Amino acid sequence: MQIGSFMYNSDIYNIISNYSTELNSKNFICAGSREDCWAKINLGAKQIAFGKTIDSATHITLLPNLKKIEKCKDLDFLPPTLTHLSIPLPLIPLLNSKKIPNLQHLTVIYLNEYKNLNLNIADITLDDEFDLKSFKFSSNYEKDQNKWLDTLIDLNNYKNLEFLGLSLNEDKNALEYISNLRQVKYFSIHSNTKNLLRFIPKEAELIDLICNEDEKDLESILEFNKLKFLRIHGGLISEFDCKLLQKLPLEEISLISVYKLINPLALLTIPSLKKLQIMDYKKSLKKKDKELFQAHGFIDLNIE
Repeated sequence: MQIGSFMYNSDIYNIISNYSTELNSKNFICAGSREDCWAKINLGAKQIAFGKTIDSATHITLLPNLKKIEKCKDLDFLPPTLTHLSIPLPLIPLLNSKKIPNLQHLTVIYLNEYKNLNLNIADITLDDEFDLKSFKFSSNYEKDQNKWLDTLIDLNNYKNLEFLGLSLNEDKNALEYISNLRQVKYFSIHSNTKNLLRFIPKEAELIDLICNEDEKDLESILEFNKLKFLRIHGGLISEFDCKLLQKLPLEEISLISVYKLINPLALLTIPSLKKLQIMDYKKSLKKKDKELFQAHGFIDLNIE
């Protein structure tokens, strides 16, 4: 058993990183200015100028400025070896499945500044010949998120889709259409929308939420009878009753920044649970409860 955040080996993190452009890769390139790519460079990316030919890479993040986006006529500089791509939404029409046939993991970025480009929604559609295994959409723009998603991609066409990640401001309409995506096993949803769980298919095996939920909203977790991995980051969740999780086949639970946990020892009664993380817990666990967790025999435990 490993105890402590530096030793904790999270299966949730490992699963999500497999679908990420910038995590868990030694072949990661950021195409943009050094200033725009600095955060990616800190993650281990090699920086090159946007538009420069890339001979070979599997993981690429495109970070051109607005002028570069406006002038860009094609993406022929991308290599056919590409499997993971993060791309600004305005460049989506330039993606060609014949030129990058191995692309399986796509992240689309929609920033507030793109409204200055006078984009035509009907023109922003994705080549539907890609065989996507993961799709992520991240936006900091508060308006029309669902409209962009609806025209950009019909996720029902991607029968091999395994992972869906959405990072959105409060917009219920932008989440409505994911409830029928029963082929998707893993969901990572970051949103201020209330009652996020009602949008996620009950067949989900992994749920990763950064949310603004209350205890009543979280009660629907009982309906997810195939759920193996659960991470809740809820800075505004006042309390969470751990008894809600007792009958689920959970293998890992991560509860971060939840103000108050009710019945935390109920987690010890989940026979399938192998890994447990409780971080930034505002009401500290009692010493005797910590000792019970440490003696339980978890493969990995972090209750800092």
